[in-house]
Amino acid sequence: MTIVLAAAVIAAASAAQAITGFGSALLAVPFLTIIAGPRPAVMAGLMVAVLLSTGVAIAERRHVLRRPVLLMGGGGVVAAPVGLLLLRTLSDRGLTVLICGVLLVSAVMMTVRIRLPATDSTVISAGLLSGVLLTSTGLNGPPLAVALAAQAHPPRTSRATLAMVFVVHGFVGNTLVLTSVQVTSSTLSIGAVAVPAMILGWVAGDRVSRRMDQTWTRRAVIALLVVGAVLAAVTA
Repeated sequence: MTIVLAAAVIAAASAAQAITGFGSALLAVPFLTIIAGPRPAVMAGLMVAVLLSTGVAIAERRHVLRRPVLLMGGGGVVAAPVGLLLLRTLSDRGLTVLICGVLLVSAVMMTVRIRLPATDSTVISAGLLSGVLLTSTGLNGPPLAVALAAQAHPPRTSRATLAMVFVVHGFVGNTLVLTSVQVTSSTLSIGAVAVPAMILGWVAGDRVSRRMDQTWTRRAVIALLVVGAVLAAVTA
């Protein structure tokens, strides 16, 4: 039952990524935390995110902005060991509470659409914070999305650039986590079903995205973030 539920969560998160352009880990990690625990959830979220992002980055490579990728990617690589330290030292309860906090802050940021100064300092700071969140919670997307929104790029450009940053962060994060944290049988089982579930979810989400209003999609993602955070908090 755990594997079936995990596959359903990963498929739904992949569909959300196809519809909105981001958010696979934001939706997958809280529900996988409830199903399998925080550490397997973080590992599975990292794996799914890097696979999805690689596909998007390859398909949209012509729209990638190099400077944000270098600044955000470099910041994330530098800060990733700090997040790994949190992952290794925090208790399951502490890690789950951290995940809850990131989810709730993400929901607020999506709701009020926070705008930051369009400077290199903003981009670098977002990369550093993203690196810490990457290896501690697997939820590195919100700081990057907010920083890129401040640059006012076209949606396709922002999506492609985010995907390329996620690829850089994902490979670094997966390498650090898999070589530093014990991989459990639960994590391996979830990994075995992640790829087929991810493909099915992406195909379904891509079809839905052609018909769905993006405003309602964003509201649904916000609602899921809040529900996931509350459920994870109760579990903690």
